Amino acid sequence: MTAEALSDQRESPATGAAPDPAAVPASSVAWPRWPQLIPIAQLIAVVLAVFAIIWNQQQTTDSLRTELRAEIAEVRVQVAENGQRLARIEGFLGIGVPDPAPE
Repeated sequence: MTAEALSDQRESPATGAAPDPAAVPASSVAWPRWPQLIPIAQLIAVVLAVFAIIWNQQQTTDSLRTELRAEIAEVRVQVAENGQRLARIEGFLGIGVPDPAPE
């Protein structure tokens, strides 16, 4: 069918404006009742997507922060061990500044 034939079927001959209920497909009948639902549904979808992105970024940041804290703690332990080794080597060789004796 052509577009003119479709528009002729949808318009009532008496008024020229009201669609004939038998000629209008069932899927398009429900939407004219709530035409504002489509933009609201799109807005809700966008808001949910933004929240999902923010939540994912927060989870990623938290996991990276936890890993970084563990690695920093490990490096601090290694630095302390190296400091003790260096002090023993300096003491063995008789170089370096001796630690003050505890009082």
